[in-house]
Amino acid sequence: MFRDMYFANMLSWLPELILGLIVLLIGFFIAKAVENAVHKRLKKSRVNERLDVKEGKWNVEKIISKVFFFGILLLAFLLFFNIMNASMIATPFMTMYSGIGGAVLSI
Repeated sequence: MFRDMYFANMLSWLPELILGLIVLLIGFFIAKAVENAVHKRLKKSRVNERLDVKEGKWNVEKIISKVFFFGILLLAFLLFFNIMNASMIATPFMTMYSGIGGAVLSI
């Protein structure tokens, strides 16, 4: 009896988990594509040369493209937690993201 209730409960949130993982995977691929596009665009405009930064493991072009990557990935995680009805986790992410967005818009 307990086992039947456990499996019924598990099956009730399984579609949400699958949808959340699909959203997370799509978000990762979108973030990676945007990161590559931003990196190529910055490389084409020669940002490192203009700022006189030497080629190394981390340079301005990579840092800016990683900021875009993690910003979009954060949105994907926010969507994942909202799909999973984990408002306890999603609310601090939304507060942080709106704070960052407000700070950027005020510049």
